[in-house]
Amino acid sequence: VRTAAVDEGDDSALPNALAHLSMLECWAGRYEVALAYAIEGRERAGRTDLRAPVAASAHVLALAHLGRLDEARALGCADLAADEALGFVSAVALHRRSLGVAELMTGDTEVAAAHLVRAVVSSIEDVGIREPAILRAHPDAVTALVALGRIEQAQRLTEQLDASTQANHLPWSTAMAGRCHGLLQAAAGQLPAALELLE
Repeated sequence: VRTAAVDEGDDSALPNALAHLSMLECWAGRYEVALAYAIEGRERAGRTDLRAPVAASAHVLALAHLGRLDEARALGCADLAADEALGFVSAVALHRRSLGVAELMTGDTEVAAAHLVRAVVSSIEDVGIREPAILRAHPDAVTALVALGRIEQAQRLTEQLDASTQANHLPWSTAMAGRCHGLLQAAAGQLPAALELLE
């Protein structure tokens, strides 16, 4: 898609293509490459006066994974404020997800849980996206909620992952549901069962 956009001179398609490349590189653990794609996507969006929430979200995630947590938080908060002011609800969910991940990495589980849970709820109620594999906020939300002892809430989100697994058999949902069940079992003191499941 990126090559086609460059070949055709379609500047409006580049920010989104670069954003998705950034997210893929982030998932692959190549954070410097992810950061470069995200920055380029953000810059190209600015030149064409487009909002690029996926690139912005990827930018924050890449910074967070590189340990540049203060930068990630400041950038994420600015993105969130800008898109909240525009009423851009799908973008707000993305920004909350990225901020939640960054806050989880700082160890502020209370703020992380607030962002991540609101991202999930907004994605479902405001945007109409019920598939957890699209936003990918459920597992980190469960992690934060378990750390805070909010077990029932964590169980409800895990059940949504289970439903996705049963409906779609996506490897990501299956793996993340297992991870969340392992966390819940560990929180209940069932450490051998948790370890077996996680292994």
